[in-house]
Amino acid sequence: MRGWLPATSSTRRPASRRPPNEPAGEHELKGKAEPISLFRALRVTSIRGGARSSSELEPPFVGRARELRLVKEHFHDSAEGRKANLVSVVGIAGIGKSRLAWEFEKYLDGPVDEVLWHRGRCLAYGDGVAYWALAEMVRMRALIAEEDAPEEALTKLRTMIGERIPDADEQAWLEPRLAHLLGLAEH
Repeated sequence: MRGWLPATSSTRRPASRRPPNEPAGEHELKGKAEPISLFRALRVTSIRGGARSSSELEPPFVGRARELRLVKEHFHDSAEGRKANLVSVVGIAGIGKSRLAWEFEKYLDGPVDEVLWHRGRCLAYGDGVAYWALAEMVRMRALIAEEDAPEEALTKLRTMIGERIPDADEQAWLEPRLAHLLGLAEH
Protein backbone atom coordinates (compact mmCIF):
# COMPACT_ATOMS: atom_id res chain seq x y z
CA MET A 1 0.00 0.00 0.00
CA ARG A 2 3.01 2.29 -0.21
CA GLY A 3 2.53 5.44 -2.30
CA TRP A 4 -1.25 5.54 -2.22
CA LEU A 5 -4.04 6.30 0.20
CA PRO A 6 -6.45 3.39 0.59
CA ALA A 7 -10.17 3.84 1.18
CA THR A 8 -12.75 1.29 2.27
CA SER A 9 -16.26 1.08 0.85
CA SER A 10 -17.53 2.88 3.97
CA THR A 11 -15.02 5.77 3.75
CA ARG A 12 -15.32 6.46 0.05
CA ARG A 13 -17.34 9.56 -0.76
CA PRO A 14 -20.72 9.28 -2.48
CA ALA A 15 -20.33 8.55 -6.19
CA SER A 16 -21.04 12.17 -7.15
CA ARG A 17 -18.11 13.47 -5.05
CA ARG A 18 -15.63 10.61 -5.30
CA PRO A 19 -12.47 10.72 -7.39
CA PRO A 20 -12.11 8.04 -10.05
CA ASN A 21 -10.88 4.89 -8.32
CA GLU A 22 -10.18 1.24 -8.86
CA PRO A 23 -10.47 -1.80 -6.60
CA ALA A 24 -7.18 -2.56 -4.83
CA GLY A 25 -8.09 -6.01 -3.53
CA GLU A 26 -8.71 -7.30 -0.06
CA HIS A 27 -6.15 -6.54 2.65
CA GLU A 28 -5.67 -7.66 6.22
CA LEU A 29 -5.61 -4.59 8.43
CA LYS A 30 -4.43 -4.24 11.99
CA GLY A 31 -7.38 -4.36 14.38
CA LYS A 32 -9.76 -5.95 11.85
CA ALA A 33 -10.78 -9.60 12.11
CA GLU A 34 -11.68 -9.96 8.42
CA PRO A 35 -9.86 -8.76 5.29
CA ILE A 36 -11.19 -5.41 4.01
CA SER A 37 -11.82 -4.45 0.36
CA LEU A 38 -9.80 -1.33 -0.48
CA PHE A 39 -9.92 1.17 -3.33
CA ARG A 40 -7.14 3.29 -4.87
CA ALA A 41 -7.83 6.83 -6.16
CA LEU A 42 -6.59 7.25 -9.75
CA ARG A 43 -6.18 11.05 -9.69
CA VAL A 44 -6.86 14.16 -7.64
CA THR A 45 -10.11 15.90 -8.55
CA SER A 46 -10.35 18.82 -6.11
CA ILE A 47 -8.40 21.64 -4.56
CA ARG A 48 -7.70 22.01 -0.83
CA GLY A 49 -10.92 21.45 1.05
CA GLY A 50 -12.73 20.50 -2.16
CA ALA A 51 -13.55 24.13 -2.94
CA ARG A 52 -13.05 23.58 -6.64
CA SER A 53 -14.10 19.97 -6.85
CA SER A 54 -16.18 18.88 -9.77
CA SER A 55 -19.25 16.73 -9.32
CA GLU A 56 -19.07 15.75 -12.98
CA LEU A 57 -17.05 12.89 -14.37
CA GLU A 58 -13.72 14.26 -15.52
CA PRO A 59 -12.21 12.82 -18.71
CA PRO A 60 -8.65 11.50 -18.48
CA PHE A 61 -5.80 13.94 -19.09
CA VAL A 62 -4.24 12.77 -22.36
CA GLY A 63 -1.40 14.00 -24.54
CA ARG A 64 0.03 16.75 -22.36
CA ALA A 65 2.07 14.81 -19.77
CA ARG A 66 5.33 16.39 -20.99
CA GLU A 67 3.92 19.92 -20.71
CA LEU A 68 2.48 19.23 -17.25
CA ARG A 69 5.85 17.84 -16.12
CA LEU A 70 7.60 21.01 -17.36
CA VAL A 71 5.14 23.25 -15.49
CA LYS A 72 5.67 21.19 -12.32
CA GLU A 73 9.46 21.45 -12.74
CA HIS A 74 9.21 25.25 -13.05
CA PHE A 75 7.05 25.33 -9.93
CA HIS A 76 9.54 23.29 -7.89
CA ASP A 77 12.49 25.33 -9.20
CA SER A 78 10.66 28.46 -8.13
CA ALA A 79 9.81 27.08 -4.69
CA GLU A 80 13.34 25.78 -4.04
CA GLY A 81 15.01 28.97 -5.30
CA ARG A 82 12.43 31.22 -3.59
CA LYS A 83 11.99 33.21 -6.78
CA ALA A 84 9.07 33.84 -9.08
CA ASN A 85 8.75 32.07 -12.41
CA LEU A 86 6.46 32.92 -15.27
CA VAL A 87 4.99 30.16 -17.40
CA SER A 88 3.09 31.12 -20.53
CA VAL A 89 0.77 28.60 -22.12
CA VAL A 90 -0.13 29.60 -25.66
CA GLY A 91 -1.77 27.84 -28.57
CA ILE A 92 -4.78 27.69 -30.82
CA ALA A 93 -8.26 27.22 -29.37
CA GLY A 94 -9.04 23.70 -28.22
CA ILE A 95 -5.46 22.52 -27.84
CA GLY A 96 -5.75 21.98 -24.07
CA LYS A 97 -4.40 25.16 -22.45
CA SER A 98 -7.18 25.43 -19.86
CA ARG A 99 -7.05 21.72 -19.09
CA LEU A 100 -3.28 21.89 -18.55
CA ALA A 101 -3.79 24.79 -16.13
CA TRP A 102 -6.57 22.87 -14.35
CA GLU A 103 -4.42 19.76 -13.93
CA PHE A 104 -1.60 21.89 -12.50
CA GLU A 105 -4.03 23.70 -10.19
CA LYS A 106 -5.16 20.31 -8.84
CA TYR A 107 -1.51 19.30 -8.40
CA LEU A 108 -0.97 22.36 -6.19
CA ASP A 109 -3.33 20.80 -3.65
CA GLY A 110 -0.44 18.55 -2.58
CA PRO A 111 2.31 20.87 -1.28
CA VAL A 112 2.24 21.64 2.42
CA ASP A 113 3.23 25.29 2.08
CA GLU A 114 0.88 28.01 0.87
CA VAL A 115 1.01 28.38 -2.88
CA LEU A 116 -0.03 31.66 -4.49
CA TRP A 117 -1.46 30.69 -7.87
CA HIS A 118 -2.09 33.49 -10.35
CA ARG A 119 -3.74 33.09 -13.71
CA GLY A 120 -4.28 35.81 -16.27
CA ARG A 121 -5.65 35.64 -19.78
CA CYS A 122 -4.49 37.80 -22.64
CA LEU A 123 -6.98 39.54 -24.88
CA ALA A 124 -6.49 39.18 -28.60
CA TYR A 125 -7.51 42.75 -29.43
CA GLY A 126 -8.56 46.08 -27.94
CA ASP A 127 -7.04 48.92 -25.95
CA GLY A 128 -4.72 48.28 -23.03
CA VAL A 129 -4.18 44.59 -23.74
CA ALA A 130 -0.40 44.58 -23.14
CA TYR A 131 -0.74 44.22 -19.36
CA TRP A 132 -4.23 42.74 -19.22
CA ALA A 133 -3.09 39.35 -17.90
CA LEU A 134 -1.01 40.93 -15.14
CA ALA A 135 -3.88 43.24 -14.14
CA GLU A 136 -6.20 40.24 -14.03
CA MET A 137 -3.79 38.46 -11.67
CA VAL A 138 -3.62 41.47 -9.34
CA ARG A 139 -7.42 41.78 -9.33
CA MET A 140 -7.74 38.10 -8.47
CA ARG A 141 -5.23 38.32 -5.60
CA ALA A 142 -6.89 41.49 -4.21
CA LEU A 143 -10.40 39.98 -4.62
CA ILE A 144 -11.48 42.89 -6.81
CA ALA A 145 -14.66 42.11 -8.75
CA GLU A 146 -15.57 43.78 -12.05
CA GLU A 147 -18.61 45.42 -10.47
CA ASP A 148 -16.63 46.95 -7.57
CA ALA A 149 -16.69 50.75 -7.45
CA PRO A 150 -13.23 52.32 -7.94
CA GLU A 151 -13.03 53.39 -4.28
CA GLU A 152 -13.89 49.87 -3.10
CA ALA A 153 -11.35 48.36 -5.54
CA LEU A 154 -8.64 50.72 -4.27
CA THR A 155 -9.44 49.76 -0.66
CA LYS A 156 -9.16 46.06 -1.56
CA LEU A 157 -5.86 46.72 -3.35
CA ARG A 158 -4.45 48.54 -0.29
CA THR A 159 -5.59 45.70 1.98
CA MET A 160 -3.91 43.08 -0.22
CA ILE A 161 -0.67 45.07 -0.38
CA GLY A 162 -0.71 45.51 3.40
CA GLU A 163 -1.20 41.77 3.94
CA ARG A 164 1.46 40.68 1.45
CA ILE A 165 4.16 43.37 1.67
CA PRO A 166 5.48 43.94 5.20
CA ASP A 167 7.80 46.87 4.39
CA ALA A 168 6.04 50.29 4.43
CA ASP A 169 8.48 51.79 1.88
CA GLU A 170 7.78 48.94 -0.55
CA GLN A 171 4.04 49.38 0.01
CA ALA A 172 4.32 53.10 -0.77
CA TRP A 173 6.31 52.35 -3.93
CA LEU A 174 4.02 49.53 -5.13
CA GLU A 175 0.54 50.93 -4.47
CA PRO A 176 0.48 53.74 -7.07
CA ARG A 177 1.96 51.45 -9.71
CA LEU A 178 -0.61 48.70 -9.17
CA ALA A 179 -3.39 51.29 -8.95
CA HIS A 180 -2.26 52.65 -12.33
CA LEU A 181 -2.16 49.12 -13.76
CA LEU A 182 -5.79 48.61 -12.67
CA GLY A 183 -6.94 52.02 -13.86
CA LEU A 184 -7.46 53.26 -10.29
CA ALA A 185 -4.69 55.87 -10.17
CA GLU A 186 -7.03 58.85 -10.57
CA HIS A 187 -9.36 57.73 -7.73
